[in-house]
Amino acid sequence: MDTLTIFGLFAGSCLLGSAYGFLQGAWPFGLVEAIWAIVRSPPMVAGKTIVCAKCKLDSGSFPVKKPAPQDQPNVDEYIQDVPEPARSTLQKIRTIIRSAVPPETTETISYGIPMFKYRGALFGYAAFSKHCSLFPMGSSVIAAFKNDLKGYQTSKGTIRFPVDKPPPAALLKRLVKARIAQNELKHQRGKAHAT
Repeated sequence: MDTLTIFGLFAGSCLLGSAYGFLQGAWPFGLVEAIWAIVRSPPMVAGKTIVCAKCKLDSGSFPVKKPAPQDQPNVDEYIQDVPEPARSTLQKIRTIIRSAVPPETTETISYGIPMFKYRGALFGYAAFSKHCSLFPMGSSVIAAFKNDLKGYQTSKGTIRFPVDKPPPAALLKRLVKARIAQNELKHQRGKAHAT
């Protein structure tokens, strides 16, 4: 199979993933997949793939593995690259979430955004040009707190707010605690099915 066929299959699967993500209400993640399908295309010159010096691939090869961990930004780098006032807002959000999660919770970059993980994906957050967003990894928490979130723009998996006005700490902690409870329940159900 040649490089363009492999790329076509990869790009096609990314676009299908994008459409599925959009239809499921997780539009930021579907959007990431669509952008990835476009960005991931190999540069072409006279019908030949340009070899990336960093990947050290032969002509005609196409990288299909994930980038090495040292090539991916960490959460600190992500936040540092965000302009003010959104940077301060993200730092506040991170501090509030850290204060509410169990000690074994980890932080990583997932889907290109900072993500807390505890027994699976727990809570994400990100900055955009005109707003910041919280990603409670589904719609059930947003539905459960719909009265508390009336002043915010919400969709199935996203809570948007102005770059300089994060949600109150008490509300954010309650959202995080609700997600922890969901992941705990899911984990307990998984253990029950395993035995």
